[in-house]
Amino acid sequence: MKKLWTAYTGFTRYERSGIAVLLSLLLLLLGVRILIQFFASTKPGEVTMGQIGSTWERRQQLHYAPPMPADTIIDINTADSAALVALDGIGAKLAHRILDRRRQLGHFKSYDELWQVYHFNGATKAEIRNKTKLVKASH
Repeated sequence: MKKLWTAYTGFTRYERSGIAVLLSLLLLLLGVRILIQFFASTKPGEVTMGQIGSTWERRQQLHYAPPMPADTIIDINTADSAALVALDGIGAKLAHRILDRRRQLGHFKSYDELWQVYHFNGATKAEIRNKTKLVKASH
């Protein structure tokens, strides 16, 4: 009988065992996924998978501002986080670091002080110089 089964399937005993293990793992993973969905609670105040996706989209909208119009010039010494993020090459974390450094210094006196916050590449430096100005703060 075993000889007939082997001839019929074309797989050796070890190959059949491997296939059975793989199918068992696949069914186990599928079962876990179904159980998670089945037992996932939707009580008020708890997060569902759909809410996680929409939260991620809202977070990206908050941290990635649309590009500024070509003729807009911002003052580095008065710009907020949203204005800095709108510059090419500056994300939310870098904008936060720039604002922290500005608070420490009081204001930026030159672009060299700004370049010390992060090692900007040449293209980003040019973008920042073209889209910003440094107005000296009067005390």
